[in-house]
Amino acid sequence: MRDQLAVYQKLPSMLRAAQFNVNVLAEREKLEKMEADFVATRRHSRRARLPRSRLRNGSS
Repeated sequence: MRDQLAVYQKLPSMLRAAQFNVNVLAEREKLEKMEADFVATRRHSRRARLPRSRLRNGSS
């Protein structure tokens, strides 16, 4: 009975910690997507600024 009570007393803290971890992972995924979008946009922007002759030669 006491063991079960101890588990129930710790449960709210464990649930808050689990929710925090889920939120951290969700934010991390958002950041990774934003970073990937930024890199792709930057890469596209660089290619748009290069002269056509440099693009044909394969230089970047």
